[in-house]
Amino acid sequence: MKHKISKLIITLGILATLPACIEVKDKDEEGNVVIQTIEGDDLVVDEPLFLHEGQFLRQDAFQQIRTRSTSPQEYKIKLASLKMGPNGVIYTMGNTVRFDIHSLESMAGVIATFPEGSKAESGKGRSGGAIIIQTANAQGILRIKLIGETGGQGDPGQSPTAAMKGATGATGKNGGNACGVGGIGGSVGGNFNVSGTVGGNGGKGQQGFVGGKGYAGGSSGTLSLTVTNSVNFKPEVEIKPGKGGAGGLGGEGGEGGDGGPGGKKPCAKDKYWPSGAKGPQGDRGPTGPSGSDGVSETACFYVLQNPMCDTKSFSYSK
Repeated sequence: MKHKISKLIITLGILATLPACIEVKDKDEEGNVVIQTIEGDDLVVDEPLFLHEGQFLRQDAFQQIRTRSTSPQEYKIKLASLKMGPNGVIYTMGNTVRFDIHSLESMAGVIATFPEGSKAESGKGRSGGAIIIQTANAQGILRIKLIGETGGQGDPGQSPTAAMKGATGATGKNGGNACGVGGIGGSVGGNFNVSGTVGGNGGKGQQGFVGGKGYAGGSSGTLSLTVTNSVNFKPEVEIKPGKGGAGGLGGEGGEGGDGGPGGKKPCAKDKYWPSGAKGPQGDRGPTGPSGSDGVSETACFYVLQNPMCDTKSFSYSK
């Protein structure tokens, strides 16, 4: 059963959320995609709105959502008219959104896949999805931004292994083993006054493993804009795939080697000089490489049955 909202007006300070009229079509036996339908007569937008689980949320309400949807949905928004004010923005949030509008009027309003600078918390950046707009009448400047999410940062380098520990320091020299002639220090190989030494310092640990490669940025998303009649209509299309994520932090360096045991003190039974100092930890491994950028997908504008398609940003006026 379809539900309708007779009039949808969103202006700054009026509503915290827009209660959406949603029709959810059950999946058929073949498991086809569920389509959610939002219907209304008039929609006036003059502030940022975020499409989330069948509702248009204002920015403050959207920021309170802790769990963001990661599975793109398919929506159909059917309106008698859509008026975009100069501060109006509709974010489709990576979903596939079909706008069926009789009359479209825009004063430099924006329809965008994601906000600028959107970044995946982890993993691959999300694709911008698809924006499909069909309108009988259009006028004014409409900015459409196809933006992919920046990929998440790569994983940290793995922990160091035991084999990456630094070398053990050298054993200290023993003191003389006899006293008498020549004072302190006995004869070692015929030498006198040999007092012995502390152990050598441990060696530096090996450098850590390289960090993981950053995750790929999301593709820009696609656009299909069809206008039957246009009056001073100027669409401006920006195509901006997501950048690859930063490389992961290098892993920690290997443990420093143990200090070598001290040499035996002269003229003393079972007394030794101190062991050497533990070696320094190895350097952190190199940062991983950046992830690959997302793909610039196709945007098409159909006016008077003349198509204009590109994978680069463009504008049109007539």
